[in-house]
Amino acid sequence: TNSYNGVKAQLSAKKYLTIAKNLDKYPAITMTLSRTYTKNNNETSEPEKVETIVWDADEVAAAVKQATASGTGEVTVDHVFTFKDLPTYAPNGTKYIYTITEDKKELGGYDTWAAAEDVEPAIKFQLMRRQA
Repeated sequence: TNSYNGVKAQLSAKKYLTIAKNLDKYPAITMTLSRTYTKNNNETSEPEKVETIVWDADEVAAAVKQATASGTGEVTVDHVFTFKDLPTYAPNGTKYIYTITEDKKELGGYDTWAAAEDVEPAIKFQLMRRQA
């Protein structure tokens, strides 16, 4: 049998969190990496979950505690999620397309959004309390 152990890749996403410094509980942040590829019939494969990384609530709280609050009592902290040793090519030789998504189930009423390029922390991945 022939086998090919291609070049491995690495993919990172930086999460900026703007949040009140005096909360009793902080959210855990979960990022999930999935991938697709082009099948031999030129259709895109179903997404395949590759890995999940969690910035747990205790780690978020520790980062917030170390940060300096603004005049509004909020802080902006960040965390880099890095997925390593990722195959570049699918078994059929086409490139994998990787996607990082944030699991919003554990955000406790906060909203989040993303931007594709480096942007100011206040707008990259800012969490805001939803208005009821």
